[in-house]
Amino acid sequence: MSTVRYSRNLSPAFEKHLSDSGVLSFLIRDTLSWNRSDHFAFDLQVREGDVLTLYYGTTKLVDVRFDPKKDQVRLSASRSYSHVAGYQDLMKRWALHELASTQRGHKVLSRYLLAAAEQANERYYRNKKEGFWQNRVSLAFGRMSQGDADWLVIDREAEIGFPSEAARKAFQGPIQNKYESIRKQILSSRSRKWGDAGGKAFGNQCDFLAIGRKGELFCIELKHGDDAPKVTFGSLQVAVYRDLFTKALPAISADIKALVRQKVDVGLLPKKALSRLPKADFKTVVPVLAVAAPNHRSACWDRLGEVMEHCPEARVTVVEIDDEKNPVCISRS
Repeated sequence: MSTVRYSRNLSPAFEKHLSDSGVLSFLIRDTLSWNRSDHFAFDLQVREGDVLTLYYGTTKLVDVRFDPKKDQVRLSASRSYSHVAGYQDLMKRWALHELASTQRGHKVLSRYLLAAAEQANERYYRNKKEGFWQNRVSLAFGRMSQGDADWLVIDREAEIGFPSEAARKAFQGPIQNKYESIRKQILSSRSRKWGDAGGKAFGNQCDFLAIGRKGELFCIELKHGDDAPKVTFGSLQVAVYRDLFTKALPAISADIKALVRQKVDVGLLPKKALSRLPKADFKTVVPVLAVAAPNHRSACWDRLGEVMEHCPEARVTVVEIDDEKNPVCISRS
């Protein structure tokens, strides 16, 4: 089990620079105000290797990578965004004080993000589909959480780490193959009725990790209500993540708890997240299928029920997420 990890923690030096009094504190403090018309537009997350990634729905606009040896940061983005007119010089190594400078780095970065978001394909966010709701769930139930919801989001695009591709396949393969086989069994008897509802193979990246009131770890998979095929088999997909994280818990619990504490310290999670951490390791993983902007007339609900009836292990909690300006979660089952 020592071959698996969940190592997304920042180095002590990077954490210090991002703290309230740190030279890079603006990266966290100002994220939610850079888009004044939509404070859900930009979601900043910690990634393995001393990296901060800014998500605009299902696309990434910039990575901020810290070099502890040189005490510098390097900004980078995919070619789609790194060549946004007027901002080509932004993607380079920066001395910390230069990037923090209001005129030289800080304002340039904020303007670039608005320009890159405008250039991004609408399917990533502006069409108000999956990416639009991913940012809302991540922030409303995580960093911006005000209420006492059943779960508090602590990370997005959650993925267990491995030392090699061979180790990944050996760990994940049996679980993924099991549920792929179940999906094929279901489709073989319903193909005429359901059509091509199979979709892509189940992956290894869960939309969200969250902590429950009693210290449970939640795996949450988000689907948009208009995407009937994905909703239909969403319970099988989140069952895959539940089984993967359950298997890995003995090795990754300490990593997850350390990440939560650090994100609280730098302001990426509310302090209430600390009170939800279990004293020992996480013991339970709860699977949740969240459907954003649900279409109550869709046939996917009946089909989802058939899938869960066919596979008892995929009888997961299903919730509906709605209200664009103030996302709310309503339990469906």
